[in-house]
Amino acid sequence: MIEASDIRVFSVKHTGTNFIGQIVAQAYGPVVHTHWTGFLPEGIVVSPIRDPWDVYVTWYSRDRDIAEMFDEWYWFDDAYRRQIPLIVPVDTADRETHLDTLSKRLKYSFTTDWSPVESMARKIPPKIDLSGIYELPVVKRFYGDRHG
Repeated sequence: MIEASDIRVFSVKHTGTNFIGQIVAQAYGPVVHTHWTGFLPEGIVVSPIRDPWDVYVTWYSRDRDIAEMFDEWYWFDDAYRRQIPLIVPVDTADRETHLDTLSKRLKYSFTTDWSPVESMARKIPPKIDLSGIYELPVVKRFYGDRHG
């Protein structure tokens, strides 16, 4: 039987951490959420993903260190290559299919209206080269050949 202590929500900041955490809490109560670092988690790892450009806009709007954002994407990709996380995109046309996969894996029928959680006003950021992020296999899997 799966328990809250078995589940971890790991994410790149501003990809939907709180959103996915709330969805999982429907069935299991609060679960640990944290952000990708060089640490590889154990247990059932659920990770949201969101278009990197939109993530960048949020990081910029919240005055976060953009170099740290790149690091989190690279660590996320490393975990993806190791087949660690169960990934749920929050902004793709097929997101319901991924939510269904999460439901099957965690043995609970998750539902959502996909409303953003803790969303704030955005600033218009300067142009940035995100091609290194868009070329990561984890990003290509969900967003194809976009380049921001």
